[in-house]
Amino acid sequence: MKFLAALGDAAILITFAGVGRSSHHAQDNGAVLGTLGTAAPFLIGWFLAALAGGAYRDSAFAGQHASAVTVARGWVPGCLIGCGIRSATEGHLTPPSFVAIALGFNLVLLVAWRALLGAMVGRSPRD
Repeated sequence: MKFLAALGDAAILITFAGVGRSSHHAQDNGAVLGTLGTAAPFLIGWFLAALAGGAYRDSAFAGQHASAVTVARGWVPGCLIGCGIRSATEGHLTPPSFVAIALGFNLVLLVAWRALLGAMVGRSPRD
């Protein structure tokens, strides 16, 4: 279950990067490598925050509410870490409008995905 959750989480963040690159007509490094490069700061930020915040503990899959709350708590710092990494690697601050879009768009999709997964699993926590 944890692997499926991580795979779905990563797919959402990679899709966000791909959609963003496509809408801005980005061509650098090709479609696949460019998208992975764009997604990398957010994947790093998310997985650091998710692991620290318990988004992969058994209790995070105890139902819709537990899943949604755990992911929401983790995505805010995860997005900020990702934006920080992005700023550092690009040599300029990430625009606030981008931060807001990245935060909101991915928050909605991650919470919806994990709530669905939590509803399907719906087991009691073991840790």
